Amino acid sequence: MRNRLTDSQLRAVRGEAKAYKLFDSGGLYLLVNPDGSRYWRFKYRFGGREKCISFGTYPEVSLQLARERRTEARRQVAAGINPSEARKQEKKLLEERRPPLLDKPDEAPGSAFEQWFVHQHGQRPNRFGQPDAELRTEIHVGEQAAQELRERMAWDQRHTSALWAWQAHGSTTK
Repeated sequence: MRNRLTDSQLRAVRGEAKAYKLFDSGGLYLLVNPDGSRYWRFKYRFGGREKCISFGTYPEVSLQLARERRTEARRQVAAGINPSEARKQEKKLLEERRPPLLDKPDEAPGSAFEQWFVHQHGQRPNRFGQPDAELRTEIHVGEQAAQELRERMAWDQRHTSALWAWQAHGSTTK
């Protein structure tokens, strides 16, 4: 397999009116979009159909790393494994191994904002996007960490309330 692209060629690549491809070898190519973004792709055949898998963007993924990923994908195809499906299975396994955010899955928040909020504050937001009065401790932390979290939130709440009261009474200098 003779590699055709060089790193200096890739650095000089600019976007044109339409997207175009720069082929290396063995199905690896660089997709160059009109905005100048550059994506590594690997084209292969599996089960009688043409497939394509992404390896990342250039320069975050170097030419050498893209070639290594292409070689690994070619090994998978030769072994009868669809690289795209293998990647999906790998992601699924990683997701299954990640500990759940809350003890009770039926109480898991739905939106990304709610998940972030629960992670940051230990409780769900109310309808105004602010924490409820009571602290939920369903996050997987030790008892000591949960107690520290309760104390920190109580301190934050006391000081925030005092600041609001101070500002409400016009204690700003003019």
